[in-house]
Amino acid sequence: MHRRSFSWVALVGIGLAGAVAVSAATAFGARSAASPFELVVQGRAVDVILDGTFTSSAPFCESGTAAHAPHSGEYRELYTCSDGSGSLTFRFMPSGNSGDWTIVEGSGRYASLRGKGKYSVENLGLGDGATWEFRTKLQGLVDWGAEPNQPEDGDTVAPTNADTVAPTIAIASARPTKLRRPEGAYSIKVALALRDDVEANTVAYMLRVTQSRAHRLIVLASKEGTTASGSVSTTLRVVPGKRVRTVQLRLSASDPVGNEVSIVRSLQLPR
Repeated sequence: MHRRSFSWVALVGIGLAGAVAVSAATAFGARSAASPFELVVQGRAVDVILDGTFTSSAPFCESGTAAHAPHSGEYRELYTCSDGSGSLTFRFMPSGNSGDWTIVEGSGRYASLRGKGKYSVENLGLGDGATWEFRTKLQGLVDWGAEPNQPEDGDTVAPTNADTVAPTIAIASARPTKLRRPEGAYSIKVALALRDDVEANTVAYMLRVTQSRAHRLIVLASKEGTTASGSVSTTLRVVPGKRVRTVQLRLSASDPVGNEVSIVRSLQLPR
């Protein structure tokens, strides 16, 4: 008898079919901080998605269906509302039975809804007909800045002031110092400026020191964290090759709903 293999990637995708549950945003014209949410979804799968439904609170629709959304280089799922109000597409970064999710696209009423967070999948075992049953908990933040607009014809459209703006970031200063020990080592003191357009939002960042070697990017050191103050000071220690005189500082950052930005700066090392 042919044995069907179970795909946890598919399981993760359908498990996230419950989209976003948050309280309503502030009145139109005001920009609010992202809202926290939590939802739980149950589903069944064999090999590929067989059956998946979700329920959700505002601002997403109450219920709908899930389907795989093929995309080069990443795994995505499309969640379509049963009331015809629109859909959301999620990008997943699984690691075993948990991982990260990000809303990458919306349609209809949810065209400008953005969010990101983490999920975990609980395997409930085999059901009827060798069907795997599971429960998924999805937690994170979403924001679209205002209530949806309501035109005179009754059709609902996405708000015009949704939070689709990435943080403003800069490497304010970078000072390398050659160390006595170990041989060939340097310390690099770096000051970062990171600020979101929504005042209450924190900014998540990752700073990497890299060098290019034989057409490859080598990461020498990294630092990641979050800040609400708008500034970060840190020191990284690196040991590049003996003949290396230049390294790159690569800074990337995102706001609580997944708007991302990256910059690169070259740094000359002292002899």
